[in-house]
Amino acid sequence: MYCDYARSATRGVRQGFERFIVFLREGTYHADSVYIDEFMRGMRDEKDAWRLAGLCKSRKLRLTGVDGFSIDGEDWDMRVKMYSLFSYSETKYKRQRVRRGLAGAAEEDRVIGKLPLGYAKRVKRDANGRVIYNSKGLPVHGRAFDPVTKKIVYEMFEKIVHGGWSIYQMTQKFNKEKIDGSDGWTCESIRKLLINPAFIGLFVYNQWVAEWDYEKNRVIRVKKPWYEWSVYFDRDLAIIPKAWHVEMRKRYFKGRARRATQMPSAEERRQARTLFCHTLVCGYCDHKIRLYRSTDKHKDMYCPNSPHKAHGCKLTSSKSVAIIENSLLGYLRDHLITDKTLERLMKSANEYLKQERQRPKVDVQPQRAEARRLQSKIDKLLSRIEAAEDNDILDVYDTRIGQYKRQLQSVQKEIRAAEVVNAEPPADMTLDSAQVAQYVQDLRAVLSEDIPAAAKAIRMLTGRITITQEAIPGRKRGAKWVASFSPNLLSLLAHVGREKNYPDSMLLEYLCRRNWICPVEAQVDIQKVPYFMEIAQEVVKAIDAGVKKSDLAKRFDTSIATIYAAYRYGKHGIAETEYTPDLKQYNPPIEESTPEKIADEVARLRHDEHVMFEEIAERFGVSRYTIERAHVLWHERHPDQPGDIPWRLLCARAGQFTVDQRRQIIRLCQEGLAGSRIAEQLGLPLCPVKNQLQSYRKYCREHDN
Repeated sequence: MYCDYARSATRGVRQGFERFIVFLREGTYHADSVYIDEFMRGMRDEKDAWRLAGLCKSRKLRLTGVDGFSIDGEDWDMRVKMYSLFSYSETKYKRQRVRRGLAGAAEEDRVIGKLPLGYAKRVKRDANGRVIYNSKGLPVHGRAFDPVTKKIVYEMFEKIVHGGWSIYQMTQKFNKEKIDGSDGWTCESIRKLLINPAFIGLFVYNQWVAEWDYEKNRVIRVKKPWYEWSVYFDRDLAIIPKAWHVEMRKRYFKGRARRATQMPSAEERRQARTLFCHTLVCGYCDHKIRLYRSTDKHKDMYCPNSPHKAHGCKLTSSKSVAIIENSLLGYLRDHLITDKTLERLMKSANEYLKQERQRPKVDVQPQRAEARRLQSKIDKLLSRIEAAEDNDILDVYDTRIGQYKRQLQSVQKEIRAAEVVNAEPPADMTLDSAQVAQYVQDLRAVLSEDIPAAAKAIRMLTGRITITQEAIPGRKRGAKWVASFSPNLLSLLAHVGREKNYPDSMLLEYLCRRNWICPVEAQVDIQKVPYFMEIAQEVVKAIDAGVKKSDLAKRFDTSIATIYAAYRYGKHGIAETEYTPDLKQYNPPIEESTPEKIADEVARLRHDEHVMFEEIAERFGVSRYTIERAHVLWHERHPDQPGDIPWRLLCARAGQFTVDQRRQIIRLCQEGLAGSRIAEQLGLPLCPVKNQLQSYRKYCREHDN
């Protein structure tokens, strides 16, 4: 049974009616009638009326109402037109009255609807503290601050404007703390909250109007001209400075165009772009799994509530569409659409048909007699009402007629249930097990059609697929998805049989309307299976049979390392990430490099024989850089002692002096002699001596000596 409890609507979208239409189209029900206790529930306009009536006609369902309407009557189409016309007129007049009332309330500065976060309704009082009442005796309310949420609003603006917080972080904070009693905050709702002018004391009403777009065939929101708005301004009701509000509006409209180009159109969102589009549902927040940061080539799916942690969603990971389709389609092909599964189904169906033909029918004659008796009483009372004039008598008749009608409805319900039970299967027909191969071929062909058609067939086969996740041992990021669903192979088989004109199509339709199969829930792991796991069993069999690993690598077109990993996994159950081979300890002998070998000889030639680096390089047959490196290594092994002259001054490449001459020049300079006296005393040219002294003084300044 599908039941819509007529809850009050808060939006123009008729959620219950649309769900019921989808329910009828899927054809997964086991009922034969649709009952409407008030035709306003099913016929808000002519379009809804014909949609419902057309579906009931095509599905051979009985559409009935409290006022005697029946779709089996000859004048059913005229009644549908009349009901839809009356319903549309009444709805239109109600909307007009509500709009006039709201506009009048806004002009009178009355509080309309729910106030934004940070504000609350307060009863107005006069100067003496007494409550002010309106003409109907009800207290008059005004706008005031909510001390709890006012602080939250101020902190939100302060952190985003000056604290560097992002909209994403603020959304997670709101959902975690359940601000305003809700954990369903999204980035877009936070953005709209940030640009609300009410936080600077400006309350604007009557900005938008809902109109029907005949080109797009849907209701759209149209913004009214500014002079038709109802505006109320109170500087004392401002929570934030005006500069913060202006900054938020600049940021919002700057990124609005970028977000609009990233979002797919409404038509694209309605069409199935993947095989499991509109089929996967989050198991934590009951939201549809959608495409996420996808292109035509690379597509991923995720739960929209996951990034914001809204509605307690714990599905923190996303999955590639290729992984989802490979996992689920592989399960459908290998476990559901197989010869063995269809043979078991047909065997059970034939046994059920045999039992149905042998089962005695339920006697409904007493219920029919009771229904006729109650209907005659109702008719008699209705004839008496026409002649009666006393209002008290009319009230008694109305009460009595209502009691009889309730009894009649209960009896008719019993009759309909008995008629469903008594419905006989097609005579002398059984499902032919010889057609199993053809059925399997046709069912798999349906899954290989274009995406919209295949997606519809998959929804019919699997129904609603619930997605949860499990952590993967040994991994900090990512998770394994687990898909749970109750497959209905018979429904898809009946659909294909109706299109292919199977000889058993009537029998399949009959079985679909009966409740004789207990649905069994299936669970499928959705994750990427490494290639070495796929070929593990085949590799183990081949190696045990004596096949070389190099030959297997050529056969599977992979590396020998993958063959080793497949063998370890298939033989010992050890995955590649868990395998740690026992490596032998091997310490190769350490050989000295060329600069280390010749360091002592280079130092002797340079210091004692005063040979230039170029000549030393020619003797050893190496580059000059190698000789310089060997010279530096020797000095690193024999560092300068305190009081010694730095070796970089003594062994500099530039200049014409030897190491001993440079040492003498620096010693005499330390004793206080001038450059000319040092040159005269050592018998050296003056200019090179001055250059050497200049290098020495520069080194002292750099090292603060």
